[in-house]
Amino acid sequence: MGEVNLIANLPIIDLSATDRFSTAATLRQACIEVGFFYIVNHGVDKALFERLFDESKKFFSLPEEEKMKLDRKKELSGYTALYSEKLDTSLNTKGDPKESFYIGPLHDEICNLNQWPSEELLPNWRPTMEAYHRQILSAGNSLLSLLALALNLDEKFFENVGALDPPMPFLRLLHYPEGDPSCHNDEVLGASAHSDYGMITLLATDGVPGLQVCRERDRQPQIWENVPHVEGAIIVNIGDITERWTNGLFRSTLHRVVPKGRERYSAALFLDPPHDFSVECLETCCSESNPPRFPRFATVTTSKNATGLHMELRSPLANHLRTRTLKNKCWLFWGVQACIEVGFFYIVNHGVDKALYERLFEESKKFFSLPEEEKMKLERKKEFSGYTALYSEKLDTSLNTIGDPKESFYIGPLHDEIYTLNRWPSEELVPNWRPTVEAYHRQVLSAGKSLLSLLALALNLDENFFENVGALDPPMPFLRLLHYPEGDPSCHNDEVLGASAHSDYGMITLLATDGVPGLQVCREKDRQPQIWENVPHVEGAIIVNIGDMTERWTNGLF
Repeated sequence: MGEVNLIANLPIIDLSATDRFSTAATLRQACIEVGFFYIVNHGVDKALFERLFDESKKFFSLPEEEKMKLDRKKELSGYTALYSEKLDTSLNTKGDPKESFYIGPLHDEICNLNQWPSEELLPNWRPTMEAYHRQILSAGNSLLSLLALALNLDEKFFENVGALDPPMPFLRLLHYPEGDPSCHNDEVLGASAHSDYGMITLLATDGVPGLQVCRERDRQPQIWENVPHVEGAIIVNIGDITERWTNGLFRSTLHRVVPKGRERYSAALFLDPPHDFSVECLETCCSESNPPRFPRFATVTTSKNATGLHMELRSPLANHLRTRTLKNKCWLFWGVQACIEVGFFYIVNHGVDKALYERLFEESKKFFSLPEEEKMKLERKKEFSGYTALYSEKLDTSLNTIGDPKESFYIGPLHDEIYTLNRWPSEELVPNWRPTVEAYHRQVLSAGKSLLSLLALALNLDENFFENVGALDPPMPFLRLLHYPEGDPSCHNDEVLGASAHSDYGMITLLATDGVPGLQVCREKDRQPQIWENVPHVEGAIIVNIGDMTERWTNGLF
């Protein structure tokens, strides 16, 4: 556990100061050194702070069944229960012990997507939250003018380039129940270690301590500094977008919340640019000797869903891919973040029939249950398709094993010029096998094509990019049915694996499973010891991962 007894000596930025250039210089230094600072004279009424936390406490004191009526699922706003997210997915905990409520942007086209508690239960809740939302957003806009000066830009820079046209502010109310400070360690945290996704975050607290920052995330052991409460001040930190925008000059710093034995309430405004806003290195932050470190990318607008692998493209791909709704923005956010951070995510509403899944796995079981001599009649040698027996491949050739204990069957593309290269089991033995596999092959390929359109948008390209450059002319989809015989979990080690460690070669892989766990991912392949995370089954979802080809195509961004 890193040292935590230090006090973070953060500068105080006066938004009303008359010498704006001197203030901007102080701000610049703070953003370079730590990425955290306070702002005062920000225009938010002191009485409004009091009402904000009073109403926040009233909501979080409601019975759980009342709060869950506003559960945040597909909506941008709403309630998230205790332990429903884990910001640091490397921890061995069930989730972060905090609950929260999101309120999205208030401008007209998005306002109706917000959810609100019952006026009968909390008559003053909505007007209080809307008033605070507007005042804190105004403070954020003023701060961005000062940040522009700190970057040697015109003070209206962010407005002129469209980063505030319109702004996308997400207010998040947070409640940390009373924790036991005596059991604090790196696994027991109110909010585990993370950085924020957007441009800037403006944080108001009720005065209870707990926030800590770590200036050097790669240093071991990490050194954590307590951020003291400053009465009337708002804590501000730089987000990932601004770090990339400034070529790493301004820092998006790791932070967390630790238990102090008291309840804690806070309200964070995440200020993001509008959907499809293009971010590339600022001219004032790069040079010949300091070239751009990050590729140009398109931002998306929603607050950070930091639940690691549980990132989903929730809306129907086929029906809504080309619509410019806010849910598009949610897809893009989750997709971009998932591809950058881990390269794995789920897709749902993908168009593959539920009944077809059941038939697919039923027919797959029938084939792998055949006698070995029957399966070996279709052995895959030089052909596109066919059977591969147990131990016939070893994905990690550094292991001292005879091979991976799995068997499989490949089916290549179904279009005419390659169709005849596929091999099929005897219709007498498995009469429904071929039509079932062909039907699934076509449906999952359709889902893959829809997903590639979305990936193109996530890369700030035309949605037909992959089609236009010939990457799908024709596509080359290979379906692989896999069977992992029952293994002994007690003998699991790095040498005994169903499929040893590997990455996939192609563009994307779409994986359907029968629900039996076993898949794991390692985000940092070069870290020692490697940290492996279990990928849970999500009913009806397909697991997708980025392949080597797409990693190279995106210059390592994905």
